[in-house]
Amino acid sequence: MNTCSAVLVRVIILLLSCAWSLDGMAQGKDALTKDFDKLSPKERSRIAARETREAATDSSYQAVMRDAEQAFQDAQYEDALKLFQQARVLRPYNVYPKVKIEDLQALIKKRDRDQAAQGAAPEPI
Repeated sequence: MNTCSAVLVRVIILLLSCAWSLDGMAQGKDALTKDFDKLSPKERSRIAARETREAATDSSYQAVMRDAEQAFQDAQYEDALKLFQQARVLRPYNVYPKVKIEDLQALIKKRDRDQAAQGAAPEPI
């Protein structure tokens, strides 16, 4: 194997290991935000731009997002939450599902707390 071939093999291995690392960063509930902060601003910008382009043409993701938004509009918050979680699995680098998941979790928690308070309040005479 000549020197050029050896260098080329090393570059390919390096690129594959980088791609594998990026895939691993997308795993887990908060992995994106935790590892995303470690990247340079230029790299974050590049990943965000690529994700925006790819998400726009991902028909499965778009269908799940439409269903999730409709469930949210219909006040079916648990269904919307499940659909946004599914969207997060489909496009782990897309921030929108993560934000909607956090918003819905807070909304459901507040709704449940309010309902519990109403149930515990004495009935008016």
